[in-house]
Amino acid sequence: MSKRAYYQDWYGGDYPMYHGWRKRENGSNQFCGHPLYESKTKGLHCKCGDTQINKREPYSYHHIVGYYDEGPKNPRKIKRRGSAPKPPAPKETKLYQKMDKRSKHWGETNDCTVKATAIACGVTYEEAHGALALRGRIFRKGSNAGKYHAAIKSFGFAIERMPHISDYDTNYEPFKKLLKHPLSMVKTVGKIKDALPKRGIFLIKTASHVFTARAGEMHDWTRSTRQQRIQSIHRVKRVTQGDE
Repeated sequence: MSKRAYYQDWYGGDYPMYHGWRKRENGSNQFCGHPLYESKTKGLHCKCGDTQINKREPYSYHHIVGYYDEGPKNPRKIKRRGSAPKPPAPKETKLYQKMDKRSKHWGETNDCTVKATAIACGVTYEEAHGALALRGRIFRKGSNAGKYHAAIKSFGFAIERMPHISDYDTNYEPFKKLLKHPLSMVKTVGKIKDALPKRGIFLIKTASHVFTARAGEMHDWTRSTRQQRIQSIHRVKRVTQGDE
């Protein structure tokens, strides 16, 4: 199968290779202009039938660096060495987009605790914002764990800290029985998605951020490739009459 030849210019662009001047039978020169092809049997050849074609023919100052696969529609370019393409960033969930839209409406910043509270408790952004404001959160300022934990409890939920590998030193062998949950062994944010159960509400806290994972989805702008270390994970449960 013949493959179409192309050359590379000084700026890195790839262009198809064309046949230049060829000698006619009477000794005169004639410009061909047909595209060049390469095959195992014929080598570098042209449709005009000229077989005396050199890869460094004087008509071109460029040398051949690769070939196009000749196909019926669009030629496929041969893959070159280089960095692998970046994976597409995962889209944010509709629930988080809704919270982010309300946040921009009120001109808020540093409100990850408000969004996490609203998503975990199933309330509106404004209700979670008001609950945190009553407990000392300042407008456009972050808040500590005690404040948003108290806000979550005010909506009728209980918070339970899960055993996590970050709570122990490198020698966690004696505590393996406590680390039964798949999330207990996850060290970074990028590995959470694979360990999330399909049911349950979890608050994941890092050094400077907190977000909610609910129904097997991460409701946050955080990308699944981030390597930020997890500091703690809390399970959020609705308080029933029997638990009171």
